[in-house]
Amino acid sequence: VNWSWDFDNDGIIDSNEQNPDWIYGEPGTYSVRLEVSDGTNTNSVLEVDIIQVFNGHTALEFTDSESCINCPAENSMNLIDAFTIEAWIYLYSYGPDASWGSGRIFDKSAVSIFLNNQFPLYPDQSLIVKMHHSDGTLSTSTTPATSLQLNQWQHVAVSYDGIDQVRIFVDGLQMMFNQPTAPSGNLEDNSQENIFIGNLAAMNKAFDGIIDEVRIWNFFMDQTQIQQNMNSYLHGWESGLMHYWQVNEGNGDTIFDLAGSNNAEIHDLNWCAGIELDPVEISTCEIPAFNFILKNYPNPFNPTTTISFNLATETNVSVDIYNVKGQKVKTLVNERMPEGQHEVIWDGLNQDNNSVSSGVYLYEVKIENQKFLNRMILIK
Repeated sequence: VNWSWDFDNDGIIDSNEQNPDWIYGEPGTYSVRLEVSDGTNTNSVLEVDIIQVFNGHTALEFTDSESCINCPAENSMNLIDAFTIEAWIYLYSYGPDASWGSGRIFDKSAVSIFLNNQFPLYPDQSLIVKMHHSDGTLSTSTTPATSLQLNQWQHVAVSYDGIDQVRIFVDGLQMMFNQPTAPSGNLEDNSQENIFIGNLAAMNKAFDGIIDEVRIWNFFMDQTQIQQNMNSYLHGWESGLMHYWQVNEGNGDTIFDLAGSNNAEIHDLNWCAGIELDPVEISTCEIPAFNFILKNYPNPFNPTTTISFNLATETNVSVDIYNVKGQKVKTLVNERMPEGQHEVIWDGLNQDNNSVSSGVYLYEVKIENQKFLNRMILIK
């Protein structure tokens, strides 16, 4: 039997193996053709746009009235006092209602962030923040008219001091805004409410577009603080960062919380190319002789990932894997290593050589008395 694989449907046979491996060199959407012949009979099949390859920057496209990201309440913060919520968005429209819009970016009962098209109570094409307070009042804050545009990436952020001040930012700039009803203190308890990204729990206010890089902080931010991180990826352990969905998994039905334990389920969404941000700043040793750079690739990964680092001098090195609870999963290296570039492979097994579950893991490289820590995601 002859197997003829064309992995990009360009008319050139890429492999004659029955079960080949193939690595795509460029991001894109690919159709795959297979022709099988036994010398007498020949059959072929073409799968159109079956493979989608990303460059490491992915996001989620909302395509249906019930599209949503659902984050369980039990592991999420109770948004009652100071907070900041931010995300990158790409709008196709302002929501399911042709006149009013009403597409949700974020909802957790006591606080809802959504879009307005032409609802008469709010400025046209604006961002709305609605909050339910513990004293029974409802407050609403909005950006100016035409502050949100269709068919382009925009960064949006909402910050509340837990008392009476709201700040809303679009593309890092604080917006002058209207407050039909001013805020009044803490929000009502929402500890038992799920976080919904891109819809309401009732599934009737779906976002129409793409959402990427969702972050929740536990403090009130100013414009300088918003601008400091909006164009860069984060580690996940930054001070005050409570939840961080980087949305760079690229496949599967879960996005991982890189700052907490609130991994989220995705429903009726498409993976697509995301906003490309600046690389996360790598920790640099205070001892110049090390000139240390730490990374792993691929990330996310399945089934293996390669941890790479460089040593400017011969030294003692240990490489350990931890889960998000801080429990050691496996020691990969514990030895003296020479100067130069080094690569260590982790195959997703623990110390007992059993496969670990999907999720976020930490890898720590210790050099003499210096420690360096990064995060990685295993997807199965």
